[in-house]
Amino acid sequence: MLQHPTVANCLRGPGYWTLDADISKTFVIREQFRLQFRCEAYNLTNKVNMGQWTALQFDYPGYIDGYTNGTPRVIQLGLRLSF
Repeated sequence: MLQHPTVANCLRGPGYWTLDADISKTFVIREQFRLQFRCEAYNLTNKVNMGQWTALQFDYPGYIDGYTNGTPRVIQLGLRLSF
C-alpha cells in the first residue's frame, strides 16, 4: 500500500529548542563574608520557535499557524551577600 509522503509529516510540527546559560562567580570578602555575582540568560540565541498546529489540517500539509511559542531573550543579573 502506497502512502502519500506528507501523510506522516502532517502530524509533526517544527522543532523547538532554546539555549540557556548561567555564569556565577563567588568572591570571598573576609572569612565570614561572601559575595556571589550571577548572570543568567534564557533563550540566549533569541531563536524564534514557531507554534504547533491548533488542529490537524489535511487540506494544507505543512501549514503552520503564524504565532510564536516561547519567550524572547531574557537576561537577569543578581548579587548575593552571605554572612
